[in-house]
Amino acid sequence: MFLIPKCVIKRIEAICRNYLWDGSSEYHRVPLVAWDKVTLRNVAVVGKLVNWVYWKADRLFIRWVKDKLKDGFAENCWTPNAKGYTVRNGYVRLSSQQPKMDWCPLVWNNWNIPKHSIITWLIMQEGLNIKTRLFQLGYREDNLCLLCGELPETFDHHFHECIYSCKIKEATASWLG
Repeated sequence: MFLIPKCVIKRIEAICRNYLWDGSSEYHRVPLVAWDKVTLRNVAVVGKLVNWVYWKADRLFIRWVKDKLKDGFAENCWTPNAKGYTVRNGYVRLSSQQPKMDWCPLVWNNWNIPKHSIITWLIMQEGLNIKTRLFQLGYREDNLCLLCGELPETFDHHFHECIYSCKIKEATASWLG
């Protein structure tokens, strides 16, 4: 509820980003997924605060907060709703601007180990550090597939086209029945 300089907000976001990807507040590596995708639900939670401010009595403090919110945040993300705002409907509205991801219930459920869910989510977001990505960033000398050594290791090749990946998927499907 306080006005914080943008440079401080950017530094706080950087610390949060770095901690998420590396477990440290210092910058050590390139983020795997865009920060706006990672923080979408948090924006929906902030929407609840925005909605509360818009429908509260017109006190001096509330008018001041409303003025601070008029720099585009509230109007660009949602329109305050007199019936009440929920984080769920705010998230649905914000995420409807994103492509539909039918795989989400398979990744985020009570049966998966959280680490496996995060790795699968990174795969679906094309956020793993495969060789082509590392080659483009200058961390690798070549970008050939680690499994077959014949074609560049892209996400499609690594997870769908490589002969060895296909054999692993077939064996896993057979094992699972």
